[in-house]
Amino acid sequence: MAISTGQFTIIDYNDALSLTGFISANKATTQIYNPDNGSFSPSWATSPYMVLTPSLFIMGNANDVITNNNVQSIKWFDSEAPTTELVNNTTYGLSTFTAGQNKPLTIKQNILTGSKLTKTFIVKITYKDSSTGLILPYKTSITLSRITNGGGITNVIVTSPNGNIFKNGGGNILTAKAELWRGSSLDESNVTYQWYVQDSG
Repeated sequence: MAISTGQFTIIDYNDALSLTGFISANKATTQIYNPDNGSFSPSWATSPYMVLTPSLFIMGNANDVITNNNVQSIKWFDSEAPTTELVNNTTYGLSTFTAGQNKPLTIKQNILTGSKLTKTFIVKITYKDSSTGLILPYKTSITLSRITNGGGITNVIVTSPNGNIFKNGGGNILTAKAELWRGSSLDESNVTYQWYVQDSG
């Protein structure tokens, strides 16, 4: 009688670690924008910049393991392009991932401008469970927002720096100058002017 033998392995995935985490910020996650003077509070364009720092925890353990050597990778993404990893440039500060470091994301510009009121950043962390050898992915996000405050009266003021009357011997050129003022501040950002001649009719 022929006898054959073999084996197979059963893995209980419930034995794998359960991960949780969050992203902390060193500044308020909501900016206040004042259109009267074009200012942001807090501003992310001046040092100290906005820094987003990831944390990772194993369920049932109060210790942050983000700097543990079992962390295989930390990658940052903008939710508007979730498959394109953010890199170090003039807007974002990012170091190359090294085991034992938490790889924070530094924001060096006021990125919530124009019609953009919110932006969500995602961090993807890969952790190796040393007891099972399983590679465990974990993902969490943080949303930054902007609100507009202030609403000073907006006026266009037209002046004639050299006067508005041609005088004999006084030259043949006069200049008209237009300025847009928001409250008590001159607004020169994204402002264009169109001049017209009004006829007597």
